[in-house]
Amino acid sequence: MLEEAAAAGWIGGYGWATWSGFADGMLTIPVLLTAALAAGSAAHHLVAARRYPALSLHATLT
Repeated sequence: MLEEAAAAGWIGGYGWATWSGFADGMLTIPVLLTAALAAGSAAHHLVAARRYPALSLHATLT
């Protein structure tokens, strides 16, 4: 869906953001890149992956 939107010129790129996906090991940069490559080939539009900096603070509060 996001690759189709980028190909149509509706968006310039997309990214992933998660509170705990990277910390829990559910998501990794290689996994996200593999998904982007599968969806959009080497010309994919994945431009960002963000792990919220407050994650470490959140973990100490729970």
